[in-house]
Parts: sequence; structure tokens; C-alpha cells
Amino acid sequence: TWCAPCAAELPLLQTIVAGNPHATALFVSLDSKDDGRRVQELTNNLGLLAPVVHLHSADPAATMVRLVPAWPERIPVTLVYSPDGREAARFVGLVPPAELAAALVPAPESPTTGAP
Repeated sequence: TWCAPCAAELPLLQTIVAGNPHATALFVSLDSKDDGRRVQELTNNLGLLAPVVHLHSADPAATMVRLVPAWPERIPVTLVYSPDGREAARFVGLVPPAELAAALVPAPESPTTGAP
């Protein structure tokens, strides 16, 4: 169902997200030949707590290109979005854990000035 690098990365991603209370995760399966049962089995076996979306599409790469601008058509891909929906980071290939953890740290809020 998931390529070996993707399957190896999933528990690591879940651990990093779990250590960042302000972050949430959503995993996407691009396996076009699976009806979702294998995805659910792997999800259970890995103990994933984050939701998994299964894109059952004849051409999952084309579907992702429509959903995510500049989709690299390679996997694994890890995308980090800011609370306002902007892409904040993109990792193609295995994501370095320290880099993902750094990408999940919220940006400091800009100070506001009060009215005199």
C-alpha cells in the first residue's frame, strides 16, 4: 500500500506531530489499486492516530497536481501548512526529523502596539 520509505516515515511523522500540541496531521494514500482495506490494515498495524485519506483514483498523481500546486510527482512528500492555509514547508523524499520539527514551531507573533 505505501512505499517502503513512506511506511517507514509514518510513525516518525506521527511522533513529531504528537510532540507539537499546536500541530495536526493528515496522511494521504495515493494507491490507485487499493480499495482502502489495505490502507486501513497498515494504519492499524502502524498504530496511526492521525486520519488517513485514501485517494482512490485511476491517476492519483494527476489528482494531487490538481489539489497541491507544483506537486513534485514523487513520494514521499510531506507538506506543512500554516493555520491560515498557506504552505509553510515542503519535503520531498524522507523528511529530516529535525527539519520537520523546526517547521512545526509556530512563528512568533508580531508585537501589537496599543493606542495611546
